[in-house]
Amino acid sequence: MRTTALLNGCGKKWQTPLRRKSARQVNQRMHSSVAARYLRVNAAATAEGEAPDLDEKILDTEERMRKSITALQNSLMTVSTGRANPAILDRVQVNYYGSPTPLRSLAGITTPNAQEILVDPYDKSALGDVEKAIFQANLGLTPSNDGKIIRLAVPMLTTDRRKELAKGVKKFGEEAKVAIRNIRRDTVDFIKKTEKNKMISEDDSKYYQAETQKVTDKLVKEVDAMISRKEKDLVEM
Repeated sequence: MRTTALLNGCGKKWQTPLRRKSARQVNQRMHSSVAARYLRVNAAATAEGEAPDLDEKILDTEERMRKSITALQNSLMTVSTGRANPAILDRVQVNYYGSPTPLRSLAGITTPNAQEILVDPYDKSALGDVEKAIFQANLGLTPSNDGKIIRLAVPMLTTDRRKELAKGVKKFGEEAKVAIRNIRRDTVDFIKKTEKNKMISEDDSKYYQAETQKVTDKLVKEVDAMISRKEKDLVEM
């Protein structure tokens, strides 16, 4: 981490910049426990009046941003492209004995052909609740059942429907980018506050703000690429 060592001399504090960690060193430390480790490090630093580990802060920032990418992926999977895809039902929640329960945990879901999805509830007494949940999910699919299995006919998409879905896809993308930029704002505010409290130098502050922007730009580009692929998929069907 690029930080400062405070040396006492002649009644003044002098700042001596330390060498930044290499990108390779930083990347090697990135794993699922980043957030927890970051909290421990900075709790101790705050208690002792030391500068927080901003390398860890940047890693934590990217990890939080990637959760927005994951959420976007899940949302895009539920957008029908005119082909039978079990992922369309991923967000369906069934009121099962008074508790919202994911449909996938209550039924087997298969696609016997490109235009049909079959939902086979493990508990046949929940058939009505499952069918109701699918209908209320506003997926553009009308469920029907034979007393044992629910059938969903996946209609071919009209041009107007494709345009409507494309608008929804764009909205998902914008929501993801807003979430990413909000995380960027929080991190930049934290860095500026750390500088204001004289815990890092102005140069360090500029460096870490720039690193935060680089991460933000990278993740926003990923969002744009995901949206572009989905729109292409809708158009080419």
